[in-house]
Amino acid sequence: MSVDAEIALTHARFRDAGDQDHIPNSIPVMFSGGISLGRELGYFGGLRARAFSARPLEESGEIEGKDTFTLNAQIGYRTKDWEVALECLNLLDRKDNDIEYYYPSALSTEVSQVDDIHFHPAEPRMVRVRMTYHF
Repeated sequence: MSVDAEIALTHARFRDAGDQDHIPNSIPVMFSGGISLGRELGYFGGLRARAFSARPLEESGEIEGKDTFTLNAQIGYRTKDWEVALECLNLLDRKDNDIEYYYPSALSTEVSQVDDIHFHPAEPRMVRVRMTYHF
């Protein structure tokens, strides 16, 4: 068994910027960690988690990105020559965003730009089989 974790804590600010001192997309709290079970040969498995806290998307800090949490799991079997595993990504099927930005934009049919949050949603729960052959 092995367990690992890391956490990063920040309080990032621009200097001499008054009330507009937040650094866009600077994440105050980040966590990543997991547990792995198994031996070099035979059955194995594990869980991995990743979390980001809410973060400022612009300098005033009034508009924030949402916090995110992702949990991935795997179970498998390995021999000296090959390995097969079943993996589940986004095990909890969270509707989080992988990335978020705040900036002005306009559709081709719009006359003026509008400040808004732009994002890339996280992939939904996904199950996949992985096979590896060592030669």
